[in-house]
Amino acid sequence: MLDRLKAALAGEPSHLGMLVGGTWLEGPAAARVEVENPANGAVVATVPAGSADHAHAALEAARKAQPVWAATPAPERGRLVGLLADAVRDHRDLLAHVVVAEQGKPLNQAHGEIGATETFLRYAAESGRRIEGDIMPSDMANEEIWIRRVPYGVVVGLTAWNYPAALTGRKLGPALVAATALSSRRTSSRRFRALRSRRWRSGSASPRAWSTSSPAPVTASARRWSRVRNRTSSP
Repeated sequence: MLDRLKAALAGEPSHLGMLVGGTWLEGPAAARVEVENPANGAVVATVPAGSADHAHAALEAARKAQPVWAATPAPERGRLVGLLADAVRDHRDLLAHVVVAEQGKPLNQAHGEIGATETFLRYAAESGRRIEGDIMPSDMANEEIWIRRVPYGVVVGLTAWNYPAALTGRKLGPALVAATALSSRRTSSRRFRALRSRRWRSGSASPRAWSTSSPAPVTASARRWSRVRNRTSSP
């Protein structure tokens, strides 16, 4: 995957898939979107267009991964998110150049966004040991009330075009440390970097818990995204 990144930056377009349930899906060749460098119009990569069915598959994969991820101890979840922060740090220069090629930011601002991405993930990872509950007195004799924080359910992340890497980290880290699986959708013009960051996530921890993705058009998948709350709010 790193070789594909370097090739794309060297002028050889990279053809990417989307990660659903730990598996990279290429999608039909006809349903691909070109990612253009805004500075010169050159195509740096192509990504699947995605569909409502892909969105549904991503949600189902996240839902199935939810119980196992929730059963993982919070300090361990924090450790794994910390490994993701390490991966972002180790590849910060490469990621920054991807930002430049895909979005057109000056390099110093691109480095700032990647640095913020690491910081958001690192902060969330350190919260793994700070998830606390409460013990309260009861009106009944010989009884205590215990309050334990548990995950609500699958989280759907919609990320804007202007800071896709940083906003992804800001959503992803807290969700995973809080034991919620994540399914995410990126704006159509900034899919390249989002798919790259998911590749590193799948190598840093449980890919089925967080690497589900479907860059499907909002108009085609909104109804299925909206079902997440109803599915996860039941006991």
